[in-house]
Amino acid sequence: VMMAVVALLSAVLLNDIVTYVVPPVLIAAMSRRGLDPRPFLIGLMMAANIGSAASPIGNPQNILLASAGDLGFAAFLEANALPAALALAIAWIVIVQAWRGRWRAQTPVAGGREEAAFHRRHAAKGLVALVLLLLALASPLPRPAAVMLAAAFVLISRDIASRELFALVDWPLLILFASLFLVTDAFAALPVARGLAAAIAEHPAGAGSGAGLAALLVVGSNTVGNVPLVTLLLALIPPPSADWLTTVALYATLAGNLLVTGSIANIIVIERAKAAGVVIGWDMHARVGVPATLVALAVAVVIAAVR
Repeated sequence: VMMAVVALLSAVLLNDIVTYVVPPVLIAAMSRRGLDPRPFLIGLMMAANIGSAASPIGNPQNILLASAGDLGFAAFLEANALPAALALAIAWIVIVQAWRGRWRAQTPVAGGREEAAFHRRHAAKGLVALVLLLLALASPLPRPAAVMLAAAFVLISRDIASRELFALVDWPLLILFASLFLVTDAFAALPVARGLAAAIAEHPAGAGSGAGLAALLVVGSNTVGNVPLVTLLLALIPPPSADWLTTVALYATLAGNLLVTGSIANIIVIERAKAAGVVIGWDMHARVGVPATLVALAVAVVIAAVR
């Protein structure tokens, strides 16, 4: 249930937002039940990445790809909803098998019982803003304008000062994103980068939508990251079609589940969990992430080939 809810939230909200907000609540809930929060946090990471693959606003790379091809919700859902749903089921099966018989927490989680006050009026206001935002995104209104209007609506408050809301912004995370774009742009300007891009574009494996493209995106997403990789590809390779754009969005997003470094969303969960006293190592994530990702990508490649 948790993975399904997170996947749906990530499809209509940025997955990085979901992975920032949910971990403390999830850890508190699991601690109260005496359960080990680590498999649930890994499920959160994987579901957030997988769910975001089906939406043009699910993650940063999808936003870039959708903007490049002026693609809407319908195009993404039609292309990526089925492989994303199957990937979610595969991830759930792998996690359940990996933790079978070991769901109980061995030691209490430090800070796991901390809870924040719930404000019904502010929650209702956030839901109204979300519904209005989704309606605006389905309209001809430019997406940046729709997002800024929703943000302005949320910032208007009689009991919370705007500076208090801005204080909640994770500025180091934004600096990390900005730095990734700066490094990617600098690399894209190098002659060697353009030569490499030309070779990829001319090669059937790079320009197609099969296993070659999937392998390229798996390696790239888990080295330089899926957001800078997609930024680099869009800067160097003219996108051949809408199908190519949605396929790259699917493969790059699913590839983010392979290792912790494959997605910013993974890193956010790791850091948020660490602050609550829960440590998730690379090896623990990889034991689930590697098989679940490889099987999901194989299924996605088969679906693309059939289509």
